[in-house]
This record gives sequence, structure tokens and C-alpha cells, in this order.
Amino acid sequence: MSSILIPGTLLTLISVVYLFGVAPDMTWMGLAGDSPDYVTSSMLFEKAGLGGYPLFITIGWIFEQILHYNLGFNPYWTLGLVSAISTVIACGYIYATVRLFSTESKLPAVLGTLAFAGSLLVWSQSVIPEVYTMTAMFMVVAVYYFMKAYKQDRPKLLFVSSIVFGFSLGTHPLVMFAILPCLFYLFKEPLK
Repeated sequence: MSSILIPGTLLTLISVVYLFGVAPDMTWMGLAGDSPDYVTSSMLFEKAGLGGYPLFITIGWIFEQILHYNLGFNPYWTLGLVSAISTVIACGYIYATVRLFSTESKLPAVLGTLAFAGSLLVWSQSVIPEVYTMTAMFMVVAVYYFMKAYKQDRPKLLFVSSIVFGFSLGTHPLVMFAILPCLFYLFKEPLK
């Protein structure tokens, strides 16, 4: 029970802050760059921007079907909720990643999670409809399983990592900044 108390409390607090901070509509968030394109594309289930962002748009479409069309929530708030949830999941995996290397104290994991969640860049992207938060989530999850495979000598976790990296390419090509170093390390230090 005590092993989940600290991360559970931490993630609950982060969730509350982010969920109450989600932009209620397009006017409030001041158009926020590409957000109107993402919302429209998610509602109509069509390609967004030059990259298309197929996985992001698909997940956004599911949320729009449930929360906007069925329950009447604002479509901008609905896709902003996807961003906030993605950040909370990323925070959980950041905590778990740091715990892989810091088994004595939970303080480094707490500080790492708070540093990520509390940064202005993460916060500003996590309360509006934005693809970067989901991209960061998939990157963090994939890197966690990659590191866990090496830390615990479990090569099969590399398959999990590669599957998550594959999904992450459907959110944004920015994920290549995580894939390439992992591939380089994999070829340099192969698991047996």
C-alpha cells in the first residue's frame, strides 16, 4: 500500500491541476497555433496539417464522439482533455523510469515528475488541443520499456518498446529524437 501512496498522491495532484486548467474553448486559449486544425480534423476524422497525425486524430475522434457528440462537451475542451491525460500518463512513466535507477529513495522520482509537470512548456501544451503531449507520452512510455529491458535483463520488453515507438510515429515524427538514440544504444550494447 505504501508503495503506491506517494506516486498515487503525486499523480492525483497533477491530474487535478491539469484537468482544471484545460482551456474551456477556442476563444480562451487564443487560437493556440494548430489547435483549431486538430479539433476540426478530430471531429471530421480527417488528416490534420502536413503530417496528418493519424493516431492523435484517431484518439481525438474517439474522445469527440463520446464527449462532444454524445455528452455535449465543447470540442476544444474535449481535445484539450486528451492533452492533459497524455501528460498525466507521461508523468506516471517518468516516475517509474526514475525509480528504475533510484530504488533507495523516491525523492528523485518525485522531483523528476514535478520538474516535467511543472515546466511552462509542458503545462502550456497540456491544457490545449496539441499533438506534442501525446508524442511526449509515447516517447516516455517507449523509453521506459527500453530501459527496463536493459535494467532487468528482459529482452522481450524491447518488443513492447518497439511497438510503442511504432504507435508514436502516428502522433508526430518528433519521436525520432528518442528512437534514434535507443537504436544506437541497442546496436552498441545488444541484449543477449
